[in-house]
Amino acid sequence: MNTFMATTILLLFGLMISRLTLSDAQSIGVCYGKNGNNLPSDQEVVSLFQANAIRRMRIYDPNRDKLEALRGSNIEVILGVPNDKLQSLTDASAAATWVQDNVVAYSSNVRFRYIAVGNEVPPGDANAQSVLPAMQNIHNAIASANLQDQIKVSTAIDTTLLGSSYPPSAGSFSAGASSFINPIINFLRTNGSPLLANVYPYFSYRDDPQNIDLSYALFTSPGVVVQDGQYGYQNLFDALLDALYAALEKAGAPNLNIVVSESGWPSEGGTATTVENAGTFYRNLINHAKQGTPRRSGQAIETYLFAMFDENLKAAGIEQHFGLFLPNKQPKYQLTFDIIQLCFLLKPAGAQSVGVCNVRLGNVPSEQIFIEAMALAECESMIQIKQPSRLLEVQTILSKPLAFLMKTFRRLLMPQLQTFRLKPPTHPTSSFDKFQSIRRSSLVMQQLNLFYLQCKNIYIYNAIASANLNIKVSTSIEQSLLGASYPPSAGQYIFPTVQFLSSTGEPLLANLYTYLSYIDNPQHVGLGYDLLN
Repeated sequence: MNTFMATTILLLFGLMISRLTLSDAQSIGVCYGKNGNNLPSDQEVVSLFQANAIRRMRIYDPNRDKLEALRGSNIEVILGVPNDKLQSLTDASAAATWVQDNVVAYSSNVRFRYIAVGNEVPPGDANAQSVLPAMQNIHNAIASANLQDQIKVSTAIDTTLLGSSYPPSAGSFSAGASSFINPIINFLRTNGSPLLANVYPYFSYRDDPQNIDLSYALFTSPGVVVQDGQYGYQNLFDALLDALYAALEKAGAPNLNIVVSESGWPSEGGTATTVENAGTFYRNLINHAKQGTPRRSGQAIETYLFAMFDENLKAAGIEQHFGLFLPNKQPKYQLTFDIIQLCFLLKPAGAQSVGVCNVRLGNVPSEQIFIEAMALAECESMIQIKQPSRLLEVQTILSKPLAFLMKTFRRLLMPQLQTFRLKPPTHPTSSFDKFQSIRRSSLVMQQLNLFYLQCKNIYIYNAIASANLNIKVSTSIEQSLLGASYPPSAGQYIFPTVQFLSSTGEPLLANLYTYLSYIDNPQHVGLGYDLLN
């Protein structure tokens, strides 16, 4: 429990300085392969996913240790069927056994999302003719277990199946690939499954650097590079993905969704393979995923970053250097998995008393992104709002009950909502008259589930009470106001506010930073004591 609390505090601190996004958190996963002899245990890897608030994982085979480690983790999983197992699963009985042993046996507490039947099987490969029959058999076995609404069956392709990809609207499957992919597309469309696709702008750039600019591949182009009719393309990732969508339209599946089951950039071993380039690609892909492509604008792209670790048993060169983390679990890049994942971490532990301060300073997303993220996270946390003028904006976008703490300054003022204007009373006896506007705004406040109103003015309290609003009025202090703090029983704090809170039964709000106490006195305050462990 102490380790969890320490992790939570560190994450909360990180949220104060990082960008908070909604769709990023909902759409990003990471691929976890084990082709290395120096990798952490599966349980350590699952813990690393959780510590970094990564909600989705792709694994490439039904490894027992992986599946056991995933039990109860609440991580959504793409489970792969290795290419060398495809032929055996064309037998319905064998497929039923495979599903029973590797899916049904874990389905009560492992969140399977997709079964990827084969990975990048070339149309001319001997295994190609086994892909669709294996998909059908696995789907039937999953349906027999009544799991077909939870788990979808698909296969993962790569962009080499495209015969044409430039411009994106000309995207079409090659003649050699059509006979392989078209029946699979029909299966996916019939069963409501997405097509999984491994999309690597890196390889397109590497193979044609004379015609593809590095900035176009890294999401850093300052403007549109490719204008394709009504669609403008500023990055290669979108162009490749939309070429696949155009190919699906030509194959009669305009509404079929694509999940990007792999995308990444190596940090060494080849052309333009630096830590800086790879970090730029991953950060920009995470930020971009929420936007969708020009052809599917506004539709978040479910994307799995390749890969969790550098794997030293892969072929020498770039294949060994796609990891987001080193084998010692140290991050190779500074990547942020945001606010909604924080709530995902808190929810299983029942930590519904933890809230987040929503500071609006610097380059941060809109209020709507933040509030919707908290709501979609199904986390009943408190959000601190430090600008009263944002109440109206919050009220218009709130989609489910959350608790709020709102800070007031010397007066509460919302110019864009005149009925919400509060002014200090001329005389103490006139407080109820002067604050009648709170009554007229009571509906807004009730919809917001305002939990605390943070102020020092007793007249605000009286006005809230007169409006019959169940909102507590208090003020926040910092620990420096303590005249003494060691031992804790020696704590001294004398202030008229205490008398007010005591008489009203309201709590005192306190900003506590154990970090500041530690850095001010590291000789006497142990780091473990400070980190709750």
